[in-house]
Amino acid sequence: MIRVPKLKDSPQELKMLNTYLVRTNGYELSKLHAPCYQPTMIKYVADIKNLTGIEKQDIDEFFNVIIAPEYRNVFKILKNDITSIIMISIIYYSRHQHHHIAESLYILLAIRFFTNSYSKHWSKYCKEETWNLALNNLSQKHLFKIKNGLSKTLFYLASVEYNNTKHRFSSNNITEKELRDFIYMLRHRVSQSVRSFANRYYDIENNQTGDSSKQKELESTNDNINVGLIANSISERICTYAQVDQKCLLESINNSRVRKDLAVNIINELSTVRFKESVRFIIILISKIINLKEICTKQPYLVRQIILDKKRIGNYSIKDEIYKLTDTMSTSGIKSINKDQIISLLANYITLYMKSKMC
Repeated sequence: MIRVPKLKDSPQELKMLNTYLVRTNGYELSKLHAPCYQPTMIKYVADIKNLTGIEKQDIDEFFNVIIAPEYRNVFKILKNDITSIIMISIIYYSRHQHHHIAESLYILLAIRFFTNSYSKHWSKYCKEETWNLALNNLSQKHLFKIKNGLSKTLFYLASVEYNNTKHRFSSNNITEKELRDFIYMLRHRVSQSVRSFANRYYDIENNQTGDSSKQKELESTNDNINVGLIANSISERICTYAQVDQKCLLESINNSRVRKDLAVNIINELSTVRFKESVRFIIILISKIINLKEICTKQPYLVRQIILDKKRIGNYSIKDEIYKLTDTMSTSGIKSINKDQIISLLANYITLYMKSKMC
């Protein structure tokens, strides 16, 4: 059982907290209608601590309970006051059947995860005109299009995820792993939508600036090879249709020296639709450091380049993208694997898979 402290919950205190959350979420979601807006979450920490009664000691104890010592460097996202405060509050108010408050807190958590994704993709600058063009030119299947904007998407994701899991938050026997999985699932869904939007943004940005090399790469052309089609085809085979290539898997296991049963479970989890956009993005990044025609002869060289992290593409690194992908995986034992080993396993598997289909 995950223990959380008793929080403020008199009728008047609940009313004050609910009013604050509705007002805060409303303010931030309305501001997100504007292009290039990044919420600042730090300003809400003191207010929520005061309204709930959470102390610094409660935050530290909560983190120590849900994360074993050997994993504390891995789960850095949880070593954050606003995340811990929100999660403590969600558990407490769910257990006491104040689901409207818990759901509002989940929406605030989704906004916090958007802020993180924004910092990653627009760390230096953001052009409002390009932002608007990117929104207007997204695929009709993109969640920002389906839900008619960023604000409604965050509201939708948080509401759906909370309502799918509130029966577990309400339970006294929710496990530490379940809690971590719920947090990472929400973050993954937010970051996935933001990342694909950022891809569209920089596609337009590079076309506008006339950067011919980046334009070719982001328009999915690579020496007469349609990178976009290849990225879609390979990522669909791996993730959408779950076509595990046993030969590529065995060679990847041998090259990475990851324990076979663990490697098989990791690749099986990779072979699910929720990783399609991540795999597709990795393939596009690969096309920026090697002509895809050369993968037939230079696959081992390519893997070494990824592991050594010698070639970055703007703010992106293939090694970082692979590791972020594994961060959202729930395969038992994955967090105990050496970082370079798991990078090697997935870099080998994806590039060998590409080679098997292209050569």
